[in-house]
Order: sequence, then C-alpha cells, then structure tokens
Amino acid sequence: MHDKAQWARLQSLPILQPGPDLDTLFEAFLQWQPQAPRSAKELAEVSARLCRLLRQEVTDALARKSEALTTPATDWRELLFPTARNGNRTATSMATRGPESQTG
Repeated sequence: MHDKAQWARLQSLPILQPGPDLDTLFEAFLQWQPQAPRSAKELAEVSARLCRLLRQEVTDALARKSEALTTPATDWRELLFPTARNGNRTATSMATRGPESQTG
C-alpha cells in the first residue's frame, strides 16, 4: 500500500517517465536535464508539486517518529527555547517523549 501511495506522489515529478525496461529508466534518469520554468506561473506549479511531496514525506516521517526529524527537533528546541516549559516538563523532555505526552 505504501508503494502505491508513494508512486502516486512521485509520478508528478518530471523525471519519472514510464519506460519499457530498467536500462531505459536508468538512461533517462542519468541524462535528464531540468527545465527551468519560463514564467512565474510555471515556477509556482513546479514549486507547489515539490512542496506537496515534501509535506507528505515530512508527515510520513513524523508518523514513523523518524529520528531524522525528531533529533533535529530536539536540538532546535534546546537551542532556541532552553528554558521553555510546558507544565513541569522542559522543551527537551517534551521532544524526547513526543507530542502525545504533552497533553494534560
């Protein structure tokens, strides 16, 4: 199921074109040249697709509690809000336990 959802997100990227075999796919990937947007509208459309993909990837990583996101979040909280507290907990302890432990 995840692969189908991931393909649905990735197929909007310009580099992913269906090909007859793996060699063709690799060749297309290695020879692909990005096309610069020719107008503000095209730039907005390309940016919107990439932002949707990024948003979904971040949402998925947060749902998996990926260390790739939770570790920097903890570091940023400690750096930016070293004395921040929520009840009796510091920002560090909140980041370590996750958002579900912050209720109550």
